[in-house]
Amino acid sequence: MKKYDCYHGTGLKNYQNIVECGTFTFKPRENHWLGGGVYFFIDDVAKAKWWAKSNRPDKETPPLVLKVNLEFELDELLNLDSEEDLKKLDEYAEDILASLNANKAQLKDVDEHVWQCKLLEAFLSKNTIYSGICRTFETTQEKGASGFQGLAKQLCVRDVGKIPISSIEQIAV
Repeated sequence: MKKYDCYHGTGLKNYQNIVECGTFTFKPRENHWLGGGVYFFIDDVAKAKWWAKSNRPDKETPPLVLKVNLEFELDELLNLDSEEDLKKLDEYAEDILASLNANKAQLKDVDEHVWQCKLLEAFLSKNTIYSGICRTFETTQEKGASGFQGLAKQLCVRDVGKIPISSIEQIAV
């Protein structure tokens, strides 16, 4: 069992809908880089606050961050930071690309996030055990004096039943 401290940037209206419905809902988008699901930042309340302030969909209500502890069995989380899990996805992608080549089809000018979303959706439709996907990525933050690039880790929860609504904490932005 793996436990994560997760932070979801949103607005007050969306939070009220979550509480009222008793669950998170999400609208699949073609450029969700980890596929369809509810996105959280792992161990990074500052990044969730930034998201809530600048990117939340319901800008007519105040921003806020939701903190929740999420748990996954090791075999139900596709961890794309691990060599083993990334290799599974890479092999699947190689098969798709080989099939496209065999049929003389090509991917032209496809946005990287659109490709990743479509790839993950296809992979996960065949590997239904996964209820979450996580991956660390480089942020757009400038390198500081240390020379290290900023990183953030996201978790995409596909199975919204894994999110314990009753234990959500609100964090002011």
